[in-house]
Amino acid sequence: AYTVRMMFDDYLAAKAGAWSEKSRIDTESIIDGNVGKLAGRVPEDISYTDLDSHIRKIGRRAPAVARRFRAEFIAAWNMAMNKGAKIKAPCPINSLSGDLPKKKPRQVTLDDHQLSILFPWMREHYSATTRDALLLSLYTGMRPGEVRGLHVDEIAEEADGSRILIPGERMKAGQPHLVPLTGTAQQIVERRLDNKGYLFPGRNGRALAPRVVGGEVFAHRGTSKAKVHAHLAVCPVNGWSPHDMRRTAATLLAKLECPFWIIETVLAHKLPGVSGTYNVYGYAKERREWLGKLGVYLDSLGGAKTDRRAMFNGVAL
Repeated sequence: AYTVRMMFDDYLAAKAGAWSEKSRIDTESIIDGNVGKLAGRVPEDISYTDLDSHIRKIGRRAPAVARRFRAEFIAAWNMAMNKGAKIKAPCPINSLSGDLPKKKPRQVTLDDHQLSILFPWMREHYSATTRDALLLSLYTGMRPGEVRGLHVDEIAEEADGSRILIPGERMKAGQPHLVPLTGTAQQIVERRLDNKGYLFPGRNGRALAPRVVGGEVFAHRGTSKAKVHAHLAVCPVNGWSPHDMRRTAATLLAKLECPFWIIETVLAHKLPGVSGTYNVYGYAKERREWLGKLGVYLDSLGGAKTDRRAMFNGVAL
């Protein structure tokens, strides 16, 4: 029988060449973590009610994940039909399946007071992996997915200091991205080089799955109904997600009077208008200068205080 698992496998194989490594890993994680009991079923035997119930169950835990799973399910089903697989009926999922409200845009940044509270709390309660990933995103402006996928081969020492060079296939815009390392960010990276492969390795030997860091942040919000989270300390700074560390980094750079075009370059954004077409200067020196200033500012808020768990390795964050 042609099962849902086989449908997804065909879909992932067909899309592998068109996706970046980041997109492939994220999509596999969404599918593998949420397909559940549907995996062994024949697609055409699954009713609208079955799918609606399945998506609602995911939505109660993580609405954004439910929306993504719903979209990937529809895409995989339609591809199977177009390629002549053993699916003849149209996909029973529609825009109302799972009764998921439209996602509202989020514009969350953390201010100085919130960061000064969050820094000592995260050192005490988050795992070393989650803490390092969040801090590295905050100190460098990298996307959470870019941080999770960091590999030792992307780290090098140059005349002006250490740097990360992320290959284009891992970047949203498809272009290589240079990230100078200074201060606390450099200490985090140097300590994690001991992993010999990915700086944030997952259990399967590949890059850390997106649900790991986001899941731990969510678990400490105090809103989860899962019994396994009932004993966890509630974060005193609530309502933020890992991606908000990147948004906070950009906001603080602006507060420090960093020029707009350097902020955009730090964030790996293409410069708007004619500048984006004709200005090909990489601002490598300026990136290092302003990320250094950002690091010093964050350290002054408590970001670089000694981590007791890291002291055993002789490393102070």
